[in-house]
Amino acid sequence: MKNLILILVIALLASSCCPATYCTMNKNIEFRGFHSDELDSVYVRKIDRITNTTIDSTIYEVHYYTADPVGYIYTNDWLELDYKYALKTANTDSTYILDDFFIEKGTCGKGICQQTLNSLASYKVNGSQQLGGIIYISK
Repeated sequence: MKNLILILVIALLASSCCPATYCTMNKNIEFRGFHSDELDSVYVRKIDRITNTTIDSTIYEVHYYTADPVGYIYTNDWLELDYKYALKTANTDSTYILDDFFIEKGTCGKGICQQTLNSLASYKVNGSQQLGGIIYISK
């Protein structure tokens, strides 16, 4: 009987926790409206907001998983709030500036598993404000 109670307590605690994937900001960037024949890679520059100099740069391959024209790049690291980012598409030669990230604090989970999290509330693409936790660029 004690083992059954212990198993029930562990199950209850485990069910009150939310997986870490729901408690973190997404590291992906979506490209909406782009077809795979027009967008295959993106050159990303991390730029100092004060001096406007490039700190780091990387080329990412764009992945498509559905028939819908939505591509994704998977960044290795979180975007840092103190910088802006220039994303240049290889095939269309367009540049998109990501800047002015605004983070909200929230909670995730219940009971002893409750965590504080940062959630992306808004950001700007080429000066136009976007809302929500998914960073996306529309064609």
